Order: sequence, then C-alpha cells, then structure tokens
Amino acid sequence: HRDLQRIRTAGGIALDCATPMDIRDELLPHIQATLDAPSGVFFHYRDDGNGGKFFSGFSRGVPGDAPDIWCRDYQHVDPFVCYFLRHLKAGGERVVISSSMVRKRNYVRTAFYCDFLRPQSVHHILIVGLVRNAEPIALLGLHRPLEASPFGSNDVLKMNLILPHLSAVVERLSLIEKLAARQCIIDTLAQVLACAAVVMLD
Repeated sequence: HRDLQRIRTAGGIALDCATPMDIRDELLPHIQATLDAPSGVFFHYRDDGNGGKFFSGFSRGVPGDAPDIWCRDYQHVDPFVCYFLRHLKAGGERVVISSSMVRKRNYVRTAFYCDFLRPQSVHHILIVGLVRNAEPIALLGLHRPLEASPFGSNDVLKMNLILPHLSAVVERLSLIEKLAARQCIIDTLAQVLACAAVVMLD
C-alpha cells in the first residue's frame, strides 16, 4: 500500500514539474526514496552516429563533478550503458538491473568500477531508459552501495509503474523548450526584417 501511494504521488509531482530543475529537485528525490536509492543520475541522450551523445545531465547524491567526469572519461567504457543502449534499440525492457547485464566478478575488476564507481559508494545499479519512436532519448541511473541489498524484481516493477510519469514530463518539457526556441526565432526575424507579422511553416 505504501509503495502504491508513493507511485501515485510520483504522478502528481510529475504533473507539477514546470522546468528540468523541478525534475531534479522534486521528482528525482521522490523516485530515489521510493526505490531506496541514495544516489541517482539523469542524462538526455541523442544518437549522433558516433556512439551517441549524453547531455543536459543532473545528479543527486554523487559528487558534483561526477556526471562531467563520466561523460568525458567513462561513458564509452561503461559496461551497463553500452549494453543497455543496444538492449533498448532492440526493443528490450526499459528498466534493467546491473546484475542482469554484467557478471559481478568481471564488473568489480574494471577500472570503471574501481576508479570511478567505488569511490562514490556506487555498487548496485538500476538503469531506466526513456524512448521515443524506439530510440533512446534519456537515461536514469539509480544507485545503492555495496552494503545495501541489490535491486530486485520488486524495484523493477515499481520503476516500471513510475516510468510513464517520468517519460510524460520529460516529453512535455522538451516540447515546451522547442516551442520557446521557435518563438524566439520568429520574434527575431520579425524584428530584423521589420515585419508586422511572420509566418513559418514546418
């Protein structure tokens, strides 16, 4: 009952999010609390034909520079993300736990884990994919330390119930940003060309 109440609350929080910072400051903390995840990261994603590009990220519970370091040094050797992007593009599940993607004994020997994740007390990972037209558009990662219990099937179920709310708010804010950018172009053209009106057709 408590879990269902938290999932319903997530829907209400998502409806109230008016900016990306609202997702970071309001929705992400609620998702973390619901799944007992002390830390989490969120990135938008665009397939640029060269391994993809992550951008406009934010995090909670990890060092402030960790997302930038990950983008610069580790994203292309992150075994979870490399596997998960292929998995999503093949139509796989949108919520996956780390133990189902990489064998533990291989994972804990990697420089990615030893040099980057372990110093942040990140051991167990749950990855969530947001998809548009079968293509990934954003990723959410939730973390637990080594001493915590691993993410399990109940956590996957809860996240799958929250995912439609998260996807809807990300899509809505993305559309608002696009509309604002188009309006800015129209306003600029109207001023530069000294026109009483401008019509742009897509």
